[in-house]
Amino acid sequence: MDRSLFHRVYDAGHLIEEVPFCDPLSVFAAVVREPFALLLDSATAAPHQDPSLQGRWTYIAADPFTVLTKRQGQTCLNGIPQNVGALELLNQQANALALAPNWPEEDGLPPFSGGLAGMFGYELAQELEKLPTPSQKKSDGEQAPDFAVGAYDCILAFDCVDRRAFIVSTGLPEVSPTARAVRAEARAAKWRARLALNPALPRLEWPEMPAPTSAVHAEHTRASYEDKIQQVIDYIFAGDIFQANLSQRFDATLQNGDDAFTLYRKLRVISPAPFAGFFNFDNGCLLSSSPERFLKTDGSSVETKPIKGTRPRGTTPQADLALAQDLTRSDKDRAENVMIVDLLRNDLSRISKDGSVKVTDLCKLESFATVHHLVSTISSSLRPDKTSIDLLKACFPGGSITGAPKVRAMEIISELEGTARGPYCGSLGFLSFSGTMDTNILIRSMTCTGDNITFRAGGGIVADSKPSDEYDETLDKAAALADAIRGVAPVASNGQQASA
Repeated sequence: MDRSLFHRVYDAGHLIEEVPFCDPLSVFAAVVREPFALLLDSATAAPHQDPSLQGRWTYIAADPFTVLTKRQGQTCLNGIPQNVGALELLNQQANALALAPNWPEEDGLPPFSGGLAGMFGYELAQELEKLPTPSQKKSDGEQAPDFAVGAYDCILAFDCVDRRAFIVSTGLPEVSPTARAVRAEARAAKWRARLALNPALPRLEWPEMPAPTSAVHAEHTRASYEDKIQQVIDYIFAGDIFQANLSQRFDATLQNGDDAFTLYRKLRVISPAPFAGFFNFDNGCLLSSSPERFLKTDGSSVETKPIKGTRPRGTTPQADLALAQDLTRSDKDRAENVMIVDLLRNDLSRISKDGSVKVTDLCKLESFATVHHLVSTISSSLRPDKTSIDLLKACFPGGSITGAPKVRAMEIISELEGTARGPYCGSLGFLSFSGTMDTNILIRSMTCTGDNITFRAGGGIVADSKPSDEYDETLDKAAALADAIRGVAPVASNGQQASA
């Protein structure tokens, strides 16, 4: 594609316009308080990085023309109750919005061209499998909807590697080319006006005295959580399962005068991640620093990248290398990962062409700001009669955060965790008008409702798991979120506070 600023209005009425690159977070700050404002944030992307690395595009969407929600068992379309489940409603809307023409496949254009985007909570699994309802009611900090998706006709897309930015405006839900062209231009004009203002974000303020560690409350003591882990191990030796992903809940309140978006900015500095995001759902916010891709498809090829195996980062280069080597040499962690790879191969085979499911990377070490992980990559080719929603239904929720066999593992999770997971271990992402889909696994994520914050951390339990080690792993995974809440400023390699 020509490197000069790109602008094209298509015959069907939609437009794609390149605009000068700027800081996505400062643009998002202008709309962050709007209902269903959405940031899909490749927070690890850097100029001129290897294009094969995860994380390149950041997207901003706001003011959807249609809203799909599910709360307390009731699915709604624009607030009107519906007699279908959330995933069926999603499928209906995807079919209704198949008005969008085929999008150009020129190099450099964004994979997300507007479409259906938002959050799929873990409990949507109850629409796919017969699963028990959690025995305890949600706490105040877990009152997020089970499902919240908007249909976005106009979005901003930022290529954070090549430093390019685009307005994509479809003119939907208008049908005629003339009406679509008028709406597409009017909607694009609103983003141009916002971009023209675009005030810089204020510098993050880190308190001299962070809030105490007691500001973040763990659901369990060490002893009570280790007892839960032992119960999982007992189920394994009884032959019920091979692995289950158990988690515990943490609760806190906003500290240091922060609001939810300031907290997200701090989390982004402490723990940048390729599949991060911020979503203002109808009565709260979802903040994510997820390192894990769930499902990606361009309409034909499919990719999933499960994470299993974790070590904290070391405080010195030597200690960091030792921890990474310990992870890559761990038979226990590799066994966890391989079990989930087999599960996902099976899930993908249900909607993929025969013989197309391949493991392209197995137990590859990937290092993030606060942890090392083992990451595998499985790819396949989608059958011609299957859609991205079929793919989602075949694989949801992700095997890396359930266990194997999947359904029995989810039953045990429900029994031992007791409360609904909500967004945790669900997914945040998009299904584009152009046929592409990209979603994360909602780990390293928290919900804010009012001043209340809830998040979870967990890990895969297998036969040779040590309860004390598994408890420590939950604390390692929770550390970045707890530090962001408390206001613990990260220290760069030069000894100075990091900033954003």
